[in-house]
Amino acid sequence: MGNFIIVKIFFRLGISDGMNLSLISLALCDLFYLVPAFVISVSMVLHGVEELSDFKVWFPVEPETVYMISTNVGSGFYAISMLVTTFITVVRCLAVVDPLKYRNLISLKSSAVVIASFSIVSILFAILLLVYMGVSPQFDSNTNATRLVLWISPKRALTKDVIFGIRDMFLPLASQTIVGACVVIMASCLQKAAHFRQHLSSDPKGKIINKECTPAKLVGKELQVARQMLLIATVYSLCNMPKVVFNLTQLIVPDFYRGGRYSALYLTFNIIRELIQSVNASVTFFIYWKYNSKFRSHFGLHH
Repeated sequence: MGNFIIVKIFFRLGISDGMNLSLISLALCDLFYLVPAFVISVSMVLHGVEELSDFKVWFPVEPETVYMISTNVGSGFYAISMLVTTFITVVRCLAVVDPLKYRNLISLKSSAVVIASFSIVSILFAILLLVYMGVSPQFDSNTNATRLVLWISPKRALTKDVIFGIRDMFLPLASQTIVGACVVIMASCLQKAAHFRQHLSSDPKGKIINKECTPAKLVGKELQVARQMLLIATVYSLCNMPKVVFNLTQLIVPDFYRGGRYSALYLTFNIIRELIQSVNASVTFFIYWKYNSKFRSHFGLHH
């Protein structure tokens, strides 16, 4: 609901520059991700019902089938969200370091090209995995009945390994590193900006020279935007960490997969990871509410 409101309000504010377009795109990706994330949660609950009842209670569609398909769809939207967040964070970090030089770093056109590229690649990866999967009526020995069950082509294994290496290993780790570095830099510059203002208020003729960032230029709206982005990036960095750990564990521990020796632990960790990622996709509304006065005023006028 929060992401829907964000998209609605930002459209009313108008897509006037590349940053607004990026923020709308981020909200849309988060909104689209939350749909399969919700389906994943429901499917795991239904799977638990089947297991606990020893399959005396079962459903016409295997819950694990719904889980697997939803996971692949959700991973595509999360990848776009991850890339857009990294892109916005880097741009905002540069603007914090030197506002005058990097204030208008991205145009509407360049932002559209970057986001479209992220979307095309991420959706292509998801499609390459989904084309080797399908659902068909099959006899299920657990239920002693025929129901819709997932089938996976043997050809999918190589494609999955390549995409897993790029999308689920390299990109999250690279994003985590880049965003983490930007968070440290932005936090340092904002702290120096606060010290500068305190020093200036007590000694108007004082002068501070800072080669790393220019705190004197971070005032008013730009300061609020910087704080807003710092908080978004920090929340993202914390919520993305479980995904990085989860994927590294899959790489290091051979039996850490669905159906493997540590299958129960894998599924539990995966549910926790999805829940944390859902939190990341849901909290931006409250951040905009706190730091964006135009957002608050439009929310008050139209809701």
